[in-house]
Amino acid sequence: MNKKLELMVELMYVMGQFGKNLTAEKTAEIIERDGSVVTGFVVTDKYGNVGIIDKGAVRWIDKTKFNNMMHNEIEFNGDDLVKSVESFAKTI
Repeated sequence: MNKKLELMVELMYVMGQFGKNLTAEKTAEIIERDGSVVTGFVVTDKYGNVGIIDKGAVRWIDKTKFNNMMHNEIEFNGDDLVKSVESFAKTI
């Protein structure tokens, strides 16, 4: 098995997803190409807001702003973060 495929299988296992997985595929490409390492995770709450967890820090981004950040060419800054870990915990 080649290195990219091995990385994809490991990432899909961690994510609990199998079959064709574009997130795992792109992540494996970046790791293989740049030598990057996985340091965190991205989660989505039941409302579609996105949490980025990295090295113990958690930041939440409104679903619309996250979608715009990922799919449109916009400038993104930390002021666009919509809620803290504490406020998110109250929604669970």
